[in-house]
Amino acid sequence: MSILRKLWTEEGAISYTSELFSFEGAVLDPKPAVPIPLYFGGASEAAMRIAAELADVYLLWGEKREMIVERMQQMKALEGEFGRTLRYGIRMHVVVRETEAEAVAAAEKLISRVDPAVRSAFESSYTNVDSTGQRRQIEMLQDSLERGDLWVEPNLWAGVGMARSGVGVALVGDPQQVAAKIRDYQSMGIDTFIFSGYPHLEEARFFGELVMPLFKGESDTARVIYTDSVAPTS
Repeated sequence: MSILRKLWTEEGAISYTSELFSFEGAVLDPKPAVPIPLYFGGASEAAMRIAAELADVYLLWGEKREMIVERMQQMKALEGEFGRTLRYGIRMHVVVRETEAEAVAAAEKLISRVDPAVRSAFESSYTNVDSTGQRRQIEMLQDSLERGDLWVEPNLWAGVGMARSGVGVALVGDPQQVAAKIRDYQSMGIDTFIFSGYPHLEEARFFGELVMPLFKGESDTARVIYTDSVAPTS
């Protein structure tokens, strides 16, 4: 991140030497017309310190509300230590339908045909994870399974973690429920949302048609990236 900012902002050739990176006479032309924000995520102490020192937006994965509050408090303390102010974002999946029952059914269908061998492989791999963020996702999934379901908290579902690593939770519900969760995150100081779904194009349309209208006209400063195409999946 330090190297990128040098290349983006400093005139002339840039040289840099460290244990990991070493180069001489690097030139970037043309330079960005406007500052490019750097997004960074990580739940370990080392990652949080790096974010506080160098990032513009600190990204969290979807977790229990109290877990998010605790980590944001830790980050605020680090902001003060480094004399900086960050923005906050959250990354998760979404399953939204016109009714809650339809959304729950759609979510359950996503993992209804997961091969038992795949599920077993995921469960056996849990003990070998060294990512703090991934461990937190796994712990939420295991806690929910012990309770006999896959719900982390109301409208936050851990089923995605049964079939993939990384962020394993999804907002699941009707439009008003999903919007209410988003507004709750906003009240906590989160202003950037990175959502996905399966299949992505179809879920993006559900979200655009059912949830986005509920936020129309609420903010003059909202930044939304619109695209008219979706990259093909392999």
